[in-house]
Amino acid sequence: MWPAVFLCLALAFAAPAAQANPDIWVKSKIIYRLQNESVVGLALEWQFDRYFSSRTIDTVDADGDGVFSESEAARLRQEIFDPLSESHYHLHVLSDGAPRDFSVATFEPGIENERLLFRFAVEFGPPVPYTREALVVSQFDERIVFDFAFMEQGFLLVEGPLAAGCKFRIGRGKGPLKGHDKTIALICEDQ
Repeated sequence: MWPAVFLCLALAFAAPAAQANPDIWVKSKIIYRLQNESVVGLALEWQFDRYFSSRTIDTVDADGDGVFSESEAARLRQEIFDPLSESHYHLHVLSDGAPRDFSVATFEPGIENERLLFRFAVEFGPPVPYTREALVVSQFDERIVFDFAFMEQGFLLVEGPLAAGCKFRIGRGKGPLKGHDKTIALICEDQ
């Protein structure tokens, strides 16, 4: 029953030399969680492509009701989401050019319009004072198994007040993120 999911996972963790094109396409949304001129964390939503969604939903949603039960959600987390921790969930966060650690605070899978969704939140400890440090975020898989693109609408949101003179810039990665095609930099005029 799980062969399709295991096949997708095997492809996701296969050797880089064997990969030529992405196997899983993800449209994403990022919500910056702000408090006291610091980024305390990010909330992310991943919407998977139709093929990966249908195969995964068919094998995981055992009762076919279109909703993941608690045990089905736990299985998705254990078999698909948690193994992505080895690659830091393909989430790259730099503060003043240095990698930032984060931890996953929540994970909630869902089904919407026949698409598999992963909604999860990460927290920084300590928070990143964005008015003093440039914060750059990228979702990128160096092995080219996952291909990330922004959702067509509402892909970048802010929860909490954004300090005056601060803005987001989207562009190609530089330095440690060279090769990343979609980075989001939160920068302020004083930086």
